[in-house]
Amino acid sequence: MNSSTTVETPAGPFTIVVGPSGAVRGAGFTSDVAAVLAGIHPSLRGPVRGHRELGGVTDAVRAYFDGEL
Repeated sequence: MNSSTTVETPAGPFTIVVGPSGAVRGAGFTSDVAAVLAGIHPSLRGPVRGHRELGGVTDAVRAYFDGEL
């Protein structure tokens, strides 16, 4: 099962979808998970469960927008 979250950023909402291993499968500046899923190969889409956090992935997005490149 894939997991997703949406992070509020200065550029707008940023939605991330990760696979079961935690690897990012898709992301984009939208709050629409379906829009992100549309850019993922059909064999990798599968069901998605929303989460508040995705661990290091969410941390990395926030760090980027905090200027920590």
